[in-house]
Amino acid sequence: EKKAATTAEWAIAHRVGCTSKEMLKVLKDQFEKPHGVALLPHGAAAVRVHPAEDELRGGRICSGMPTPLLTNSNAWIHGSFALLSSRKTLPLPEEKEQKATLDKEWNRMLLEGPVADSMKGLLVYCTAMVLFQGMDVERYLAIFPIRGDRLQSILAKATFKVSLKESIFPVARGSKTTWVQGPTPTFYSKDLPTELQDCLVKDGMSLVSLPSEL
Repeated sequence: EKKAATTAEWAIAHRVGCTSKEMLKVLKDQFEKPHGVALLPHGAAAVRVHPAEDELRGGRICSGMPTPLLTNSNAWIHGSFALLSSRKTLPLPEEKEQKATLDKEWNRMLLEGPVADSMKGLLVYCTAMVLFQGMDVERYLAIFPIRGDRLQSILAKATFKVSLKESIFPVARGSKTTWVQGPTPTFYSKDLPTELQDCLVKDGMSLVSLPSEL
């Protein structure tokens, strides 16, 4: 018995191109080494809009096909990563590693460049989904990756860094949501009474509220 076909709506953002001279050099070095490979400086980010996925932060890293690696976001990431043959590990330089291999450097640059730019584009697009198509704010905020393992931490930091100057930070005013941009948005503080901060918002101050894990 055939199962009924299901359809889903996705929001997708792409970026192709080297984002620095260093990335271009690594790209050339990868190609010119013995048994070298030609890697495309491509990154893409996608989130399922309708129906929303059951798991709030179950997005995965893909390179051609999905891998077991989680993004710690509800966004699925695609890139021309240099994976190990098992596809269970994505080599990345450690925080203070001095001479990382080309594979490690390439993966880091791909995450911090085209992939992070794709995440930014996805966040910007989904602000309109919240306003006009009923995307839940909690689902929107789950697009922001949160720190975890080395891969997730690089992705989270890079996404936040490239997105700061975009109007992607939600400010709730009554039943409406508006958006503010950085580079220094004003966030709700744990050090001030909530009642006081709510009064500041009523007086017109734009205070951004993000989940504590961000």
